[in-house]
This record gives sequence, structure tokens and C-alpha cells, in this order.
Amino acid sequence: MDAVDVSAGVLACAKVLNGRPNITYLKPDELKRRPQVDLAYSYAVFQHLSHESLTRALRLIAGQIRPDGVFLLHFAVPGQQGWRTEAEWREDRSLAGRMKLRYGLNCFGRTVAEMEELIFRGGFTDITTRPLDGTITVPGDDDIVHQHLLTARRR
Repeated sequence: MDAVDVSAGVLACAKVLNGRPNITYLKPDELKRRPQVDLAYSYAVFQHLSHESLTRALRLIAGQIRPDGVFLLHFAVPGQQGWRTEAEWREDRSLAGRMKLRYGLNCFGRTVAEMEELIFRGGFTDITTRPLDGTITVPGDDDIVHQHLLTARRR
């Protein structure tokens, strides 16, 4: 199993938290040298990527999944639980908004149609999206129950 992140610090922490020998921790450029896989998934990542970064990530992921392999991801939709789109964040000219966009951990909501189009252009078909609300239960105030799950197959 491969775990991928752009941050060497995140990968080091992940390895400390889960140092099982069957997990290889990689940066994206190292992933390209690995064999293709049947399944890839992304949890709590895509909402933090700009449109440009998300497009690059999808190309990388598509290149690592065998034809007819499956890709699963979860994402947040705008308007629910205060999620804003990338455009709304960029339009926020307040000092707090500009600082958050430049230095903060950004969280961009994307519509179902936008995500499905990005995934399709990224090389996937058989795209299905469904809300997680009513399908999972998470204790506390975790907002994941208001987000969506997308599944797709690589062309």
C-alpha cells in the first residue's frame, strides 16, 4: 500500500503513527516509479487543493490506476456547513480572507457537477456521486456526514 503526500513532514508523522511494514510513504514524484494499482482513494484531501493542484493530482492518480481500476474520493459541497468555493475565497478581499487564502489550510467546496466534470476530464468514466448523509454515522460534530462520496473508473 502506498500513502502519498506533498509534505515530507506529513509523511514522517504518518509513518510514526502507522509504521506498518506494508505501507510505503511517498511524495508524488516517487509515486510515478511505482506499478499501477487497481484502487486509489482520497479522504480529506481534495477540498484543500486549488483547481490547478487538483487537476495535476488527478492526472497523477489516473496514471497510477490500471485501466478499469477504481477511484474513490470524498469532497465537500459549497453552502453546507459553511463551505465556500475557491472563487468565493478569492473574491474575499478582507484582510482575514486574503491571509487565510495565502497562508491557511484552505477548504474549497465544489459542486457535484464541478467534481464530476473534473474527474471526467481527469480520465475517468462511470462516475457516481452520492451524499454521505444517512449512510455513515460519526460521533460529535464532524462535518463529513454532510459531504459526498464519488466513485469512478479509469478509462
